[in-house]
Amino acid sequence: MHYPTKREDGLIVVTVDDEVLVYDLDRHQAHCLNCAAAFVWRHCDGQTSVDQLAEAVRRELNGEIGDQFVWYALRRLRGSRLLTDSRDEPFREAPWTRRDLVRRLAAAGIAATVLPTVMSVVVPTTLYAQGSCLPAGSLCNPPNIPCCPGLRCRGLPPGAPSTCR
Repeated sequence: MHYPTKREDGLIVVTVDDEVLVYDLDRHQAHCLNCAAAFVWRHCDGQTSVDQLAEAVRRELNGEIGDQFVWYALRRLRGSRLLTDSRDEPFREAPWTRRDLVRRLAAAGIAATVLPTVMSVVVPTTLYAQGSCLPAGSLCNPPNIPCCPGLRCRGLPPGAPSTCR
């Protein structure tokens, strides 16, 4: 039996409407979990089995879909590193693809927006962002992004917009 556990260390979690935004402090990645993925992730407490989670999903979606939906969501969450990685527990590969799940949801009369979705972006660190500089002729206004090496932010006459020269 598999008891998935959500990762909690090194994460900042904010709920916005029916979605969950998760920022991974270790990997500098931001993840947006739609309501379906957030539902599965919230129930990954290490005490709830996949079968129990599938039953909860069936109750939530009026009994039309369950096990494969949960395995698909777990695969997405694991790929985003939002689950703890237990090597001793087997992780079943979901035989259904995203396309298969969309077809099943449509056949059941459930909107495809219910499909578990995890959108992820890499967020540059402050140090990385500071590596940017403005080329010659760019408008500048310290202390914003600095001019590239060899250039200075200058404005003539005083009070006029400044440019990197």
